[in-house]
Amino acid sequence: WDGGDCCQQTCNSTADHTCGFDADNDLFIGYGRCDDPTVCVVADFSALGNGFCNLDSNYNTLLCGWDGGDCCYDTCESSSNFTCGTAANGAVIGYANCEDPSACKAANRSRLGNGFCDAEFESFNSEACGWDGGDCCAASCTSTPQYTCGYNGNVSIGYSRCQDPDYLVTGGVVPPELVDCQADSLRDVGNGFCDSDSDPAVNLNAASCDWDGGDC
Repeated sequence: WDGGDCCQQTCNSTADHTCGFDADNDLFIGYGRCDDPTVCVVADFSALGNGFCNLDSNYNTLLCGWDGGDCCYDTCESSSNFTCGTAANGAVIGYANCEDPSACKAANRSRLGNGFCDAEFESFNSEACGWDGGDCCAASCTSTPQYTCGYNGNVSIGYSRCQDPDYLVTGGVVPPELVDCQADSLRDVGNGFCDSDSDPAVNLNAASCDWDGGDC
């Protein structure tokens, strides 16, 4: 790709030529001829990460860091010119255009960790959203004045919708023999492999962890 000379991200000016200018260094011609498929190509790099979600051209793409993070609640940072989640005229538009697969796309953040499992909304009960803030598993849910864990109003719904792999033990309920286990995750208990380690955070080969479910 001409040693990177055609793309703003890869070009380095020299004593003879300035990036983005013609051969005589008189006329700015930009980077319209950048064809390197591995770099971000946008008209205005200053628009990346400026707090405004640009939907034009290639801004909201992986190569451009999802518009520098501007389109997602988790990654957007407001600037002196723009406030995250608003249009150029200041109208609130939210984050419906968030495309970053690693970002939480829950529409209402106040429902994360509120004691009620919003499993009907896939975006809530996802890894990116902390499995609805822990609401869907008995071991991670904390009741609030509004909701009681494992209930929908006065009706017990249990934890069958627990998807957090760290707590996928008998439907998300940690059995008595593992309650005192200090490991960060119980997903590998009884899986046929001995998880023995000097680090308590990953060691399952202990009495408090039921000797890794017998794996050792």
